[in-house]
Formats: sequence, C-alpha cells, structure tokens
Amino acid sequence: MDHYFLAPLSRLAVPRAYWLGDVDQSSFAEQTICSHVMLLQPNEYYYHTIMNETQRSLDFDMEIINHLFKNSAMILSYRRLALLAGEFRKKEHREYLLEEPDSEWNAHAEVSRSFLVHFSDWPLPKPWMLRTEEQ
Repeated sequence: MDHYFLAPLSRLAVPRAYWLGDVDQSSFAEQTICSHVMLLQPNEYYYHTIMNETQRSLDFDMEIINHLFKNSAMILSYRRLALLAGEFRKKEHREYLLEEPDSEWNAHAEVSRSFLVHFSDWPLPKPWMLRTEEQ
C-alpha cells in the first residue's frame, strides 16, 4: 500500500462506502465516505477538530468523518481498500463492481487483489465476538 503515500497531498483521502448503495448517485455530495482506511495528513487543527466533534456528538467515526470531510476528502478507489467480508456471502455484487461495470465477481481474484478485507458482515458480529447458534 506504499503507493498511497505518493498520492497528491490532501487533508484526508478515503474510499466511498460502496455497500450503502449511494455510490452510483449523480452527486458526490450525497455519497458516504468510509473510515476504516484513511490517509490523513497530520495536522494539529484537524486533530483537535475531530476529537472535539467526537466528544460533542458521540457519533461513530464514520459519521464524524462524513460530517467534517465529506465535501473535501480526496476519494480513493474502494475496489482494493474497502472489500467487506460480507461481500463474500452476498449473491449480488453490483454495488462492489460498480467502478468496473464490465467485470464479473470472482471471489478469489478480488481477495488476492485487495490490500485489505474489512471484517464487516452485518448483521453478523465481528469474527472475534461470540455468535448465537442461529447466526
């Protein structure tokens, strides 16, 4: 992932949250950015801004990042940075494949090309948490 550090300088560079289904909307301003991978330029002002917003709002990190940076973040391709573990359980992968609509879902290829697989498979808990028999 070293090549991301050669990207143009930006306060924040993040992928979009493709799984929310808003990536294909016409307005970038309506699309949600995700926070599980962030390339942040160190900045004392933004550090304090983020910390203050965290304490003020009590929101989760993704909501805070969207509130503060949604309209100014540099957008990174989610295809290699935001692959959710839950994608492997889905039958339909249109949202994930949207950046390259001519491509076909191939689980082995996607996981081998990904820099990161994010353990998120709602409504299932994280892999290190206890599950019910039904789950």
